Amino acid sequence: MGAAAMSTHREEVFHKLTIAEPLTPAMVVLLIVFAVVFALQIAVPPFREFALDYLALDTGAFLAKGRLWEAVTSMFLHGSVCHFVSNMAFFWFFGSLLANSWRQREFLAFFFACGVVGSLCFHVLGSLAYEAPQKGLGASGAVTGIMVGCALACGERIVLAFFLIPMKLRYFVAFCLAIDILVLIGTTSLAQAAHLGGAACGAAYLKFVWWRQRHLAGAARGTAKARSRIDGLEFMDDGRR
Repeated sequence: MGAAAMSTHREEVFHKLTIAEPLTPAMVVLLIVFAVVFALQIAVPPFREFALDYLALDTGAFLAKGRLWEAVTSMFLHGSVCHFVSNMAFFWFFGSLLANSWRQREFLAFFFACGVVGSLCFHVLGSLAYEAPQKGLGASGAVTGIMVGCALACGERIVLAFFLIPMKLRYFVAFCLAIDILVLIGTTSLAQAAHLGGAACGAAYLKFVWWRQRHLAGAARGTAKARSRIDGLEFMDDGRR
């Protein structure tokens, strides 16, 4: 393929309207877990009480009582139908873009890293800004980290913001982050702290991946490289997922 043809193909791929890609096994498993846990929260009151007491992130018990698992378990809880649906919609759309281009374990590591950092930011701000213990739950930190990953990796793609306005993916994510920053400054919202913590982790993680790939590319011997379908990302592919 000539240079002109490659340039045209690149423009067609990254400047067309982007829709969610097929679900990978990792995405399917995570979505099932999210759905089952939320169904239990709604349908089984004893589980809902147990989840809020021991699985949601409690700023008064997380470190003081060593309940470190809450940084992970709180990611799978949601406070309302609207909270659940909005998180799952964003996770389905943005997560499928990354999951289809990464090895499954790489995607899962990224997802949990962003979620845990978001939980930690919630805990830090909650402990500093509020005297009473605060409860944190939801996958927003992980989802926002995934959104930032998409913005850095394939930000030129076009999305329909709010299902109406065509814009580049990176601008839509930047707009969402700007709203989070303004809300955090104006209200000291712990939810926004989790969002921005996940976003920071996503950006740092992606920068580390690119740094690592530059070094692996020079050190690899006898291992085929598979270029990611997401622009700018490249992973060593040994055939295992």
